[in-house]
Amino acid sequence: MPVLQSEFRSWRKMRLQKSGKTNRSKRTDVCNGMRSQTRDYQKMKEYDERYIAAFLNNYRMVDVIREAGISKTKAYKLRNDPDFMKVIRERKEAILKAAVNKMTATLAGDVETLQKIIDNPETSPQVKINALQVKWNQMREWITTTDIIKRLDALENASEPFQGV
Repeated sequence: MPVLQSEFRSWRKMRLQKSGKTNRSKRTDVCNGMRSQTRDYQKMKEYDERYIAAFLNNYRMVDVIREAGISKTKAYKLRNDPDFMKVIRERKEAILKAAVNKMTATLAGDVETLQKIIDNPETSPQVKINALQVKWNQMREWITTTDIIKRLDALENASEPFQGV
């Protein structure tokens, strides 16, 4: 039976190629007797939230399949779908931004806590050294990040006159 199916598929593929209907999702526009560029007319797809949640919550495909309750084929089709992966990237960015905003809101209090540990006379010298290390390492990272953001902004502002060209 599988041999007949594969023969049928190859026969059908050959017939479609001869008739010029190799890709049904694309259509060629005809304007003034000349063919214009081939355009993809598929609409933006809407995806089931279960699929999105499964891809966001899991790293391994086995876990994605199990959580979403979908077949292996469906899971790999979704993973290879650029529109779906764009949705996943956007959701991950939103989650990351929310986490960063939440951490930023508590930053001042965290620095004060570290300073209290350092200033407390009952704190052991090793704990004070550890607190100072954390404070200085974080400060170095924040300064670097701030510097990179300033440089990117300067580059974007410098390139704005050229965007209209």
